[in-house]
Amino acid sequence: MAKKKPEALLTFPVTYGDVSFGDETARLGVTVERKYLALGKADAHLTNKRLISRITAVPGSDNPDQQQLITDEAEVRAAIDVKGFRVSRKFITFGMTFALASVDKLTLCDFSRRSGQFHIEELSEIPKPEPKVAATVGADDGGGDGEAEAE
Repeated sequence: MAKKKPEALLTFPVTYGDVSFGDETARLGVTVERKYLALGKADAHLTNKRLISRITAVPGSDNPDQQQLITDEAEVRAAIDVKGFRVSRKFITFGMTFALASVDKLTLCDFSRRSGQFHIEELSEIPKPEPKVAATVGADDGGGDGEAEAE
């Protein structure tokens, strides 16, 4: 029996931008027309959120709302961090940040400059980073003062 996909909290058509890779993360830009996503929903779902999401991309410039007969569709399901979004008169744009360990680089590259669907399945706040403890100078490390004595 086929495994049923989780029901999405929110789904909307998008256009993906470029993909960029860092040391531990990848970022994919996203644009959505405002007629598909109200500002209140964007604020509730795209501001400092960790999303369990499924993203799909359709071939070329096909309409993501249209049923596909032959599919060259790319799909990724992963945890995505979204820190915020920008708004213009016609569009909402945001960046999705993926942990490189959780996504295949080549598959993610398939999304660059394509249209698709963005499905939010779960959301939570991005965890706050743990405060870094500064090293103290002169802390007792059992090694004395670091100077050698001449005899």
